[in-house]
Amino acid sequence: MKGENKVLVILGQTASGKKKIAEAILERHTEVIFVSADSRKIYKYMDIGTDKPQGKLREHYTLIDIKHPCEQYSAEEFRKDAERVIKRAYEENKIPVVVGGTPLYLLALFEGFFEHEKDENIRRMLDEKLEKEGVGGLYRELMEVDPKRAEKLNPNDAYRIKRALEVYYTTGIPMSDLMKKRKPPLFSPLYIGIRWDRKLLYERINSRVERMIENGLLDEVKKLVEMGIDENCPGMKTIGYREMLEFIKGNITFEEAVRKIKKNTRIYARRQEYFFKHFQYVKWLFIQDFDNLYYEIDKVVNWFKTS
Repeated sequence: MKGENKVLVILGQTASGKKKIAEAILERHTEVIFVSADSRKIYKYMDIGTDKPQGKLREHYTLIDIKHPCEQYSAEEFRKDAERVIKRAYEENKIPVVVGGTPLYLLALFEGFFEHEKDENIRRMLDEKLEKEGVGGLYRELMEVDPKRAEKLNPNDAYRIKRALEVYYTTGIPMSDLMKKRKPPLFSPLYIGIRWDRKLLYERINSRVERMIENGLLDEVKKLVEMGIDENCPGMKTIGYREMLEFIKGNITFEEAVRKIKKNTRIYARRQEYFFKHFQYVKWLFIQDFDNLYYEIDKVVNWFKTS
């Protein structure tokens, strides 16, 4: 295929309807392989609280149920796994579609994101500078320590500017120098982003949490505890699971746990919105306009099929 370096990506905040879009794609184009870019769906035994795809759709998904809840999984591991799946899709003459809302996974796959040791003191320092001096102050600072990286960034891109400064102050090496040592990304994304009015998205989040409760989220968490999965395992720190654990331990009431799940999910959605604002070349579409959304997706998918 001529388009083998291009990958369609459906991104959006939690509860925005990415799974529904995937279902619509599958109805129109059965020769598709979905690559899940969701840092919670990787865990086995955690289905209800992570809202995994079910039925026929599940058969077309990859990178789901690949880790035990106590195992770590990095953005770099995701990149390697996703590249392998995408290559296989092209070998089988199928269309790879990345679906997910974990920003670091998408950065790792399409921007050559690399991980480094985190330093919370440095992060806090940069956050304070951003609040006090604004993005302009951080950009001027980056021009001093890493002018090559600064020249490639939008002076208003607070996320990438702060990240470049964090890398420099953590490693002592300009990010532009570190980037020379990496291989360029194998694939280029064709981003289609799903957007909602914030109030409507919050309503969807609340409704989804209530549906998860009705479907047995509490029993799912109890089962994980019975399996001996410790509360400190990465998977158990997922929103929904950690709040139910607090209820099980008797620290909060059931009603408080549900309220916390809704609140923490809304906070997470705002964080995703912040990250996605800094993604470049995203065609944002309001999901209320389904016909237009499907039309745009069909155009890209058909381009893949005829390339």
